[in-house]
Amino acid sequence: MALDVQAVLGAAPAARQRVFVTTNTTAGAVAVYDAVATAAERDGLTAVSISWGACEPDTALPLVQ
Repeated sequence: MALDVQAVLGAAPAARQRVFVTTNTTAGAVAVYDAVATAAERDGLTAVSISWGACEPDTALPLVQ
């Protein structure tokens, strides 16, 4: 996560970053996606990057679709 944050800071130093952290479970994924969607609607987020550190074949199918 720190590398992702630093990469954005290097590419866009004036960006206002937010970091959402959750458990590595299906319920955690759903909760964090909901939090991101709420923040996007409420605060007008213009870009979102989500990184789980796993490839799609290792991810539950409902989360990939």
